[in-house]
Amino acid sequence: RPKKELVIPKFLMYVLFNLHRTKKVLKFQNKTTGIINLKLEQYLNQTTVIIPSLEIQSKVVESLDQAYALIEKRQSQITALDELTQSLFLEMFYQGDTPYFVKIGEIIESIEAGWSVSGEERPKKIDELAVLKISAVTKGYFKEEEYKVINRNTVIKKAIYPKKGDIIFSRANTRELVGASAIVPKD
Repeated sequence: RPKKELVIPKFLMYVLFNLHRTKKVLKFQNKTTGIINLKLEQYLNQTTVIIPSLEIQSKVVESLDQAYALIEKRQSQITALDELTQSLFLEMFYQGDTPYFVKIGEIIESIEAGWSVSGEERPKKIDELAVLKISAVTKGYFKEEEYKVINRNTVIKKAIYPKKGDIIFSRANTRELVGASAIVPKD
């Protein structure tokens, strides 16, 4: 429970949320059994944050609340547009034609499975060795900036070079990305 004489609870929530979003909490995570645990005591005793006056905290909370309300509104608009796209997609197929049903596997020429490597930084030069991260695939939009550096001494088990028109499909990692797909815009 926050000490309300020092911090507005919602301000503290935004501070903690920011620490999470900026990945400053990662160094306090422990993954021993496949489950990520937070080293709570270290996190609380070693993480320093700036706490302004209650008056400024109140203004920050008000501004952030307004910003998040706008984001939420925009996300609901995006959801509505996604639903419209799906409905138009289906409508295009059912304009007097008899539907033609196939299993997805019947219309795929080949499947290549990727693999993961470790690495934290983005390449600084175009010729540095890098791989796409799973986050390169989000809701049909291929994000080319989503890659991570591989140490040149890393043994590469299998290299896959996507070509224009290939489809990248995620089958692992976070819940939000499993099943996401995107088309590759260029070789």
